[in-house]
Amino acid sequence: MKGSMVGDANYTISDTCEFSAVLSPWQAKIMSGNQAYKAQTFLRARDEYQSALVLATRILDEFLLYQKDNIVIGAIEHSLPAVVVSAHNLADTFIALEQPNRACAQLTSVHFKVHEVFSQLESEVAAIALHHLHKTRQELIHFAKRYPHLPELIHHINEAMLNTHIRGRALH
Repeated sequence: MKGSMVGDANYTISDTCEFSAVLSPWQAKIMSGNQAYKAQTFLRARDEYQSALVLATRILDEFLLYQKDNIVIGAIEHSLPAVVVSAHNLADTFIALEQPNRACAQLTSVHFKVHEVFSQLESEVAAIALHHLHKTRQELIHFAKRYPHLPELIHHINEAMLNTHIRGRALH
């Protein structure tokens, strides 16, 4: 994995790199989004969180392509939560913008993404993905309780939960 480029960024991953350096552009977008959200400039927050989600997803997807050694596992352990945080912040922003359909789509999308990661990983990383799968599931449940008057969204949430139900996979 030495010398690999992550996405189209200008940094190189090596055995000695810090994952925080790889995720620093993501972190800057999240912080900017958080400031915008607090200032109730929700369109700017939406844009920052969307950018953060794209960055985190790109990083995660690239690491998922590599042989799963300790370096790659560590990178996945850091980038998966970045994807979840970005998506949940974006969903919260859609709620603030009174766009529950887009919030629901974001929550179900990240839930499917985490389930996909869980499904393709071995037990050492699957436990981390499972933890985040439970988090995304809880967010879906919380969202459904908040919007019981929108049956089409409840239907999407139910479909997402049914399609990502874990059936007896043992973690070692």
